[in-house]
Amino acid sequence: MITIRPARGDDVEAFFGRPSPFTLINAEVADRDGEILALMGVYWYEKRRYVFSDMRETALKYRKKILATAKAFMRKLPKGVYYAVPDTRHPTADKFLRHLGFEIDSTLYRVEVR
Repeated sequence: MITIRPARGDDVEAFFGRPSPFTLINAEVADRDGEILALMGVYWYEKRRYVFSDMRETALKYRKKILATAKAFMRKLPKGVYYAVPDTRHPTADKFLRHLGFEIDSTLYRVEVR
């Protein structure tokens, strides 16, 4: 069973194999029996808030849960403008971001949470 919970510092290091170079805000993980399948959150970079997510290949079989969790995550964000960069390793990243309300703004994706 997958549990969505707030991320801890050791979760980030366990997932990426190193500490995050950014301070993460509102970070959450998808945990299956102690294994971190996915990580999502927000970080500040060059005076912009970026929404990010990354997942292990094994998480892809939970697509419906991933989409529902991403939608719920977006609804919980504080009001404001957020950016995202699509992951070129996943051919459906563009569709996923657009489904969450992001629109292309130059080379970044942008959404305003109200």
